Amino acid sequence: MQFPLLRSACAIFVTLVFLVHSADAGESAFTPRELALLKMSHSTVRVAVDEAVLHAAPDADSPSAWTARWVDTLTVDSRRLSSAPAGWIPIKGTDEKLAAKGGNVVPESWVRRSDVVFGDDYKKVIGCWPVESASFVEGEYEIEFAFKPDGSAMASELCDIQVCNRPPHRSHVYMARNVVSVEATSKKDGFMFAFGYRPEERKLSSTDEQPGELEEQKPFPDAVLKDCKSVPTLAKSRTQQNRTLRP
Repeated sequence: MQFPLLRSACAIFVTLVFLVHSADAGESAFTPRELALLKMSHSTVRVAVDEAVLHAAPDADSPSAWTARWVDTLTVDSRRLSSAPAGWIPIKGTDEKLAAKGGNVVPESWVRRSDVVFGDDYKKVIGCWPVESASFVEGEYEIEFAFKPDGSAMASELCDIQVCNRPPHRSHVYMARNVVSVEATSKKDGFMFAFGYRPEERKLSSTDEQPGELEEQKPFPDAVLKDCKSVPTLAKSRTQQNRTLRP
């Protein structure tokens, strides 16, 4: 004997149970790729706003634990990622041994996802890069960057330390909002420098977190940047290759 009404009622009940369970589970905090990147050893995020308030709990009304500044680096607490609600990233507190050496002491806390950048937020610069050259100096260490408008660069390390006596590194510029990352294209060179970018001035900016500072920053002539906007041209992804302007 067939019971179509009973089967329909059972189907509706199962659907309702599934919907209730999905609602209880809450919105997924991260995409699978974001979660994989954040779970990597020593994974960090960078602050992309002038001031990012770190909260004691993942709630805007919770007490402020600390305030991070533009381009500051925050270490992700991978242990708490599974319990992170949508829109929040758990931040690991500063290790006691590191805290004893001085510098910023960050408490265990939470930061808004919208206040930081990481991973695929960075896009490759492929045009209208406005800085022709810049040097970053920290004590006796100096690194000079010679850029091209497509975001490619040569980075030369200058110092008395033997490790710096190496040929110039091929590098490239990546951007995430107003945060710039200049990275060696070869993994064996393995360096990365992060700076702020001021679009109204079309120039890089060092941050309070960095012990050194930018010096001798030179822009490209106006003729080179003709028809360019204040923000450089970015690829659609971090890995997209530019076939006309090869880095």
